[in-house]
Amino acid sequence: MKKMNLKLSACMMVKNEEEMLLRCLNSIKHLVDEIIVVDTGSTDSTIAIAESFGAKIYHHPWEQDFSKHRNQSINYATGDWFIIIDADEELDAYHLKKEDLKIKLRKAPRELHCFLINLLDKDTNGNISTVAKSARIFRNRVGVEYRGLVHNTAYYSGKVMELDLNLFHYGYALPAPQMQAKYKRTSSMLLKRIENDPNDYAAYFYLCQVYMQMEEPRQAIKYAQQCLDILPTEKQSKIDISFYYSLYHSIAISYMTLNEYDDAEKTARKGLELLPDEIDLYYDLACIGYFSNNFGLIIEGSEKYLRVLDEFKNKSLRASTRFVFSISTGIQLTLEYWLMTAYIANKRFKDSFEIWDRNKELMINKPLFQKELLLNLERNDAWDFIQKVVLYLFDNLESLNIESRKIILSYLVFCLRREENYEFLETAITNYLGLIEDYKEIPEDTAIILSEFLLKKNLGNFFLDITLSLFEKQLTNRIKMIDNAEIIANGYSLIAKQQKKNIKGFLLASLCFNISWGLTEDILYIEELTDIYNQQKSLGML
Repeated sequence: MKKMNLKLSACMMVKNEEEMLLRCLNSIKHLVDEIIVVDTGSTDSTIAIAESFGAKIYHHPWEQDFSKHRNQSINYATGDWFIIIDADEELDAYHLKKEDLKIKLRKAPRELHCFLINLLDKDTNGNISTVAKSARIFRNRVGVEYRGLVHNTAYYSGKVMELDLNLFHYGYALPAPQMQAKYKRTSSMLLKRIENDPNDYAAYFYLCQVYMQMEEPRQAIKYAQQCLDILPTEKQSKIDISFYYSLYHSIAISYMTLNEYDDAEKTARKGLELLPDEIDLYYDLACIGYFSNNFGLIIEGSEKYLRVLDEFKNKSLRASTRFVFSISTGIQLTLEYWLMTAYIANKRFKDSFEIWDRNKELMINKPLFQKELLLNLERNDAWDFIQKVVLYLFDNLESLNIESRKIILSYLVFCLRREENYEFLETAITNYLGLIEDYKEIPEDTAIILSEFLLKKNLGNFFLDITLSLFEKQLTNRIKMIDNAEIIANGYSLIAKQQKKNIKGFLLASLCFNISWGLTEDILYIEELTDIYNQQKSLGML
C-alpha cells in the first residue's frame, strides 16, 4: 500500500523572489504533493505567493551559505522523493501528469538514488545559451547532502539515471546592473570558499565562469587552470570529474577573446585528448579558424562538430553532467555558415551549396550572412551559385529589410544581364530603382548595367544622371564636365580599362564599350539629349 501512496516533495530556498516565483510554482504545482520553502529573509511578496500555493514556509536567517539552507529544505521534506528547484527556474512539464511521474519513480530500483534532468540556461532574448545535465530528483532519506557556500554541489550515493525533463533557468536573464551585483556577490562567496579550503576545485571552476561573465578573460584562465591543476582523478572522487573538463572550452574561449589563437587551439586540442569528440571543443576549433582566417581549421572543427551534433542531441547522457554551450540552433547556423565560407575559399562550391540549400530558410532573416556570402562567392567568381542564392532571396524579397533588398537586386541585375534575360532584367531594374533615393549609393558595377539599359531604352535623362554619379566615383579629377557624347564615350572607355580580369570585369568592360560605341554612332542624338538635360537642370526641373 505504501508503494501506491508514493509522495513527492519540492524543495526550495528563497529570498525576495516575487518576480520569478509565480512562474516556478505554476510549473510544479500539478506534480508534487508538498512544496517546502526555506525563506532567508524576504521583505517583498515572496511569502504571500508561496502561501497561495499551499507551500510549507520555514524561516531561517541568511547565513551566507547556500548549501546549509538547501539542506534545511531537504530535511523538512516528507516525500519518498524530492525535487530541487530554484525560484528562477521553470520545469517544462506542463504536459506531464502526476501519476505518470510517480509511476516512473515507483519503478526505480532501490539502488537508484538520483535522476538527472536537462538544465537549460536562457538568455535575455529567451534563447538557450547552455545545456547541462543536473541532478535534481532524489530519493529521500538516503544521505543526499549539498556542499559549498555558493554553486553548491549535491553529494549522494547509489545509482543515477536520466529522466527526460527540461528545466529552464532564467538566473542569467537579468538586467546588467542586477547581473553585475550577482557576479560580485557570487565571486566574493567563492573566494571565501577557497580561503576556507585552498583545494576546493569546484570554487575555482565557478570563479572561472563568473569572470568570463564579467569579461575578465585573464582571471577566468587563471582560476580555470588552478582548478585543473588540483582536480582529483575519477577514482579519487565520488562525483563526475569530467564535469570540470568543460573548463578547456572556457579557457579556449578566453584566449580567443584575447586574440591569442595559438594558445586557444592548444587548449582545445588538449581538452580533446581527455574528451574525444567533445562538441564544444570542435566548435572552438572552427571558431579559432574563422577569427584567425584559417580555413583548414574551420573545416576540421566544423565537419567534426556536425558529425557528433546529432549524437549529442539524441544521446545526451554522453555529456554526463557537463555544461554544453554550442548546440543551440543559432550557434549551429553560425558554424555552418563558417564552413560554407571555408568551402568557398577552397573552391568546394558543391559542398558549400549543399550547406546553403539546407539552411537557406534560416538565412532569410540573417542579412549579414547573406551579404558576406555573396561577397565571398563574388571574390571566387562563383556566379552560378550567386544566381541561385539571389533568385531564392528575390522570391522572399518582402521578408528582407531595405538594404538587403538593394544588395539582392543589385546582384540579380548583374546575373540577368549576364544571361541577357532582358524581360526579367527590366522588372529587376524597376524594383531596384524604386528603392534608390540617391544615385550616388548605386555600386559602380550596377551603375554600368543600368546605364547601358537606360541608353538602350532611350531614357536619356536617367542615363545622364547615373553617368554623372558613376564618373564622380570612378573618374575623379579625370572628367570634370560632361558636355558632349564624345566625352561620355571616352569616360566609359576609361572605366572599361579599369575592370578586373574576371567574369564580372569582362562583362562590365564589354558593357562600357557597348555604351561608348552606341554614343559615337549617334552623337547628334546624344548631344541633343545633353542640351535638353542641361537646360532642364538649370531650370530646376531635374
